[in-house]
Amino acid sequence: MSANFKIDGKNYSKKRFGAQEFFVGEEIGQGGFGAVFEGYAIIAGKIDPTQPLAIKYLNKHPGQTQQDLLNDARKEAEIQRMRFPTNVYTAEDDKVVMVMPRFPGKSLDKLMKTSKFAR
Repeated sequence: MSANFKIDGKNYSKKRFGAQEFFVGEEIGQGGFGAVFEGYAIIAGKIDPTQPLAIKYLNKHPGQTQQDLLNDARKEAEIQRMRFPTNVYTAEDDKVVMVMPRFPGKSLDKLMKTSKFAR
């Protein structure tokens, strides 16, 4: 399921990850695992504009199975949940996706190193 929409002049696609729907927009960065896109959750059929999201599509490393990648993503999400909410989904195309709050102008690595989010 994918439909295209414009929000504030930007193109978004409607995607389903697990039981949750999201609007996925343009690529905002690249991480060690893959591309990161901006997005918003769809709650009760409507966009939730109060929390922009970072939607990270994870790529498998050579020799890594889909289940290995999913397990690694879940472990990483558990670590990140200590700082901010992070969820792991499997997308329709069997890609593993991590969804977390977006902090404009900051990378996840920078956030993890700041005292506010550090363990």
